Amino acid sequence: MTESSSNTDSNMPPFNPENNPHHPASPYYIQPGEGASSPLVPDLLTTENYVTWARTMRRALNIKNKLGFIDGRISKPIQDSDPLLIPWERCNDMIIAWIQHSVGSEHRSSIAHADTAANVWKDLRERFSIQNAPRIFQLTKSISSLIQDNESVSQYYNQLKSFWDELEIYEPMPTCTCGSLMTLTGYNHRHKVMQFLMGLQDSYDAIRAQILL
Repeated sequence: MTESSSNTDSNMPPFNPENNPHHPASPYYIQPGEGASSPLVPDLLTTENYVTWARTMRRALNIKNKLGFIDGRISKPIQDSDPLLIPWERCNDMIIAWIQHSVGSEHRSSIAHADTAANVWKDLRERFSIQNAPRIFQLTKSISSLIQDNESVSQYYNQLKSFWDELEIYEPMPTCTCGSLMTLTGYNHRHKVMQFLMGLQDSYDAIRAQILL
């Protein structure tokens, strides 16, 4: 009897707190007393502060372990019988409410009838990316023309990274689990390495050549 029980236990899948909506480590877990009517950021979204707003919102959602609901990593369960369907719907509605209370009144009507938080996030990004096309152009131009000049390597890299980070808010990498994403991620990484190397001082030619081997 003991041996049979032991064998049964060994065949059971390991406990995964992420799939338990009652476990604090799960993205489906909602803290007691956590309301949906409070903004997550100190400054509401306007037509002029999308980049700062988006960064602050992502940080706030990450702290609450809810970032996966807006970036596509946690999608809606397909089967109605899935035990995570109801927890997913509850979290999804909570996040939509958070976003709705974190934007200016002129943007709320477009969120009211949204079906998923991921779609809300995508819609806001696309809307403000169009409005900020001049900024995207300027960022791309700044990246291509940035050189180290008299700055240290660290200062030069930090400036370049700040441009990359802001540009990624407007043009984020796609989210999926397919092999194509790994290829695209590798290409993006190599492209950034090339951009960094192109702006280095000539005194780093030997190091640059070694990296490119």
